[in-house]
Amino acid sequence: MFVEKSKIQSFEYEISGMTCEGCTEKIKLEVNELKEVLKPEASCQNANADSLAEITKAINSTGYKVIQTKLK
Repeated sequence: MFVEKSKIQSFEYEISGMTCEGCTEKIKLEVNELKEVLKPEASCQNANADSLAEITKAINSTGYKVIQTKLK
């Protein structure tokens, strides 16, 4: 799949409740199900996830909560 570089956006979500690599993997698996997401990244050390598109709902569905979102 080819995606025009100018159409790619990156967002950072501050997430509460992430404490381990298991948390990281759970969020990455859920976000990876979204068609719009090219490369989900997550870090329990930083309690954040980087991605594009509408992933707040996907993250919140894992039991963790998005606290803040910012465009990178």
